[in-house]
Amino acid sequence: MTLKVEVGTILIEDRPSPRFLGLLESEPYSGNSSVIKGLDGFSLDRKIHAAGWNFFFMAAEVKVMIFGAVGATKIQSALKRILERVRQQNFNCFEVTGIVAKRFLGVPYATVSGHSRHVQQSCMLDGVQDRQTAQRRLEAGTEGMSVGGIPRPASLLTFGKEDCSHGGGALFLFCPETGQHGIAIS
Repeated sequence: MTLKVEVGTILIEDRPSPRFLGLLESEPYSGNSSVIKGLDGFSLDRKIHAAGWNFFFMAAEVKVMIFGAVGATKIQSALKRILERVRQQNFNCFEVTGIVAKRFLGVPYATVSGHSRHVQQSCMLDGVQDRQTAQRRLEAGTEGMSVGGIPRPASLLTFGKEDCSHGGGALFLFCPETGQHGIAIS
């Protein structure tokens, strides 16, 4: 039986993710995606913020059109197409924001739309390459293991980067667990 997806449904990729996301109730949906059960975008955002992380909403809407009567399998195939597009940007969540059934000259069709979402610790959205690097660290089990080879806790946040005149850079660091901060110069 195919899981019912409706407006407000959050899909999350089944890949190594922050530990607290494993505490959320989810159900496998399609491919490597699961549906978060019992939470909409606002509720999930509050839970993620309570854990000290951030849940980003991407303004660009992603749409796919499907022909025929709207059903669970048609919506699932539309979401597969959408998730393929979203996966290229390396975002780890997707929120369904519209499923609209229409007719044109008696032919039924529907538009499925939504927005990419992304869970990460930093309060500034990482670029695609940074998200890919962070995902590789999660997969390797080394999330937050080092800055310039120096071990650090997983919750250490970087909050600024400045270019230095000697060609290197300075990375300003803050650890919310200990309240310590520092500068790493490269």
